[in-house]
Amino acid sequence: FFRREEHKTAPELFTRVEPSAAQRETADALLDASYAALVGRLGRRGLDDAQARRLVDGGPWLGRTAAEAGLLDRPLFWDELAVELAGKGRRGEPGLPSERRLKTAGRLPPLGFRPLRAPPAVAVVPVRGLIRSGRSGRVPGGPTFCGSDSIAAALARARADRASRAVVLYVDSRGGSAAASELIWHEVRRTAAVKPVVAYLGQVAASGGYYAACGAGRLVAAPLALVGSIGVFYGRFELSDAFARLGLRRELRLRGAHAGLAHPSRPMTSEERGAADAMVEAIYQDFLEVVSKARGRPVPEIRPLAGGRVYTGQAALGHGLVDSVGGFDDALREAAKAGGLPEGLPKTRVVEDAAARRLAIADLGESAAALVRPQAYLYYDGPTATL
Repeated sequence: FFRREEHKTAPELFTRVEPSAAQRETADALLDASYAALVGRLGRRGLDDAQARRLVDGGPWLGRTAAEAGLLDRPLFWDELAVELAGKGRRGEPGLPSERRLKTAGRLPPLGFRPLRAPPAVAVVPVRGLIRSGRSGRVPGGPTFCGSDSIAAALARARADRASRAVVLYVDSRGGSAAASELIWHEVRRTAAVKPVVAYLGQVAASGGYYAACGAGRLVAAPLALVGSIGVFYGRFELSDAFARLGLRRELRLRGAHAGLAHPSRPMTSEERGAADAMVEAIYQDFLEVVSKARGRPVPEIRPLAGGRVYTGQAALGHGLVDSVGGFDDALREAAKAGGLPEGLPKTRVVEDAAARRLAIADLGESAAALVRPQAYLYYDGPTATL
């Protein structure tokens, strides 16, 4: 694995038997921020810091004991809550949504039919999951993929839609392919040249997710969102020993000095290692330049904040990596104001490529990084047959 720099710790899962000092530093910083936020929110229940810490240490809490400790007002069943809110003496569930509707209320609404002349609105383009080239999709029970082609198509629709006066790029991605992230960033910049674009950094906008968001005019982050990870890594597994134990031997027929760089059947040559490291360095420098231009600060000011370091949204604001912290509603209001819409929460229109919801099984192999695909011949060296 080749990485830039020490805080880009994702490859350590495969290269170390214990976390590095940089990984421990990152984890401790994020945990400290989350713990401080939790203690602060418990203060809204009228608890001082010492009481809040005792409650955190005393968990987990059941409904009844949580009420006794002051963490909630009353433990109630759903039907009892309906009666409580409607007033004593009334029965049933007057006006309350179902539990299923309540649980899904925070999700982005699906596309619906629009009138012939749609009212002014803010377009919402979601960027979710592992970023890769091609179309978006998901594997049943597995990861969700954010395809650069799908996001480009969605942004093109948002640009062309006259009723969409502004765009919110809803980013919830840890990154992925550098090339795909760059394509999404480019399309976001194209859109920002036509109408206002605000990027909302939800649970996580790291690495390629942050790269893509840098194409927007303003960045709004949730206070505890994971932001940054300005860094790069590239690597592959070397499986020649595993193949040998299975009685398999692969012979590569190559054209091009680095054609076998990504192939797992043999170790990298020193020349291939140099080529991989040079590629990682070039991508890292491009990443620094993108952040530098987006934040209006020279690269030397950005470099100490990079190196793969991850921040909470609140910490990222202090370092100048985002413009403000808040909720999704705040991002919508900023976009609406920039688009000349009336004050308050605007109408929204979620714009996704139609293929974004299809299954992504047949083309999973396209998400793997490869420079030139070599021809490989597979042999079985067992006692009875040769293939």
